Amino acid sequence: MAIFALLFMVSSVFADAEIYVMRHGDYGGKDKSLTAKGKIQINDMLKQLKLEKIDSIMCSSIKRAKQSAEVIKEYYDGKIDVTESEKLNYKISKDEEINDLIEDVRKKNANDKKIIFMVTHTPEIKKVIDKYKLNITGIGNAEVIQIKTEGDEVKAKHIKIEIKKEKEHN
Repeated sequence: MAIFALLFMVSSVFADAEIYVMRHGDYGGKDKSLTAKGKIQINDMLKQLKLEKIDSIMCSSIKRAKQSAEVIKEYYDGKIDVTESEKLNYKISKDEEINDLIEDVRKKNANDKKIIFMVTHTPEIKKVIDKYKLNITGIGNAEVIQIKTEGDEVKAKHIKIEIKKEKEHN
């Protein structure tokens, strides 16, 4: 009985990985590159999340997502590997590759308190929103869906960029 209690206490201390699924930042131009505004959006979100570190970044192989991943990497002193995955690419289809990828990453990192970012596009994030039954209609540039395990339950929540209004001077 004491061994069971000890195992329960030890397993309760460990938490599964947290996954942050981020939509790329603002983009424009003929080549659809990340804009200066997009870089600011990503940096604002990272400041808002207040994460001391992250362990890995996965991104779509599409330019604006790769550039967004590089902004995240730079924010954390450039010491994080960025892995491209076609499962995060922009697809208008019913496939569930992104949710399968999230589940694979979650299982691979079970009992590991790792923080993993995935940078992707609106159609893919809508699949995540649908799977976790989030009550939102869309997601803005550089906004995040946080996925984490609490007890036996996997929970997801939408994190918007907080817009700080400057005080008006009279």
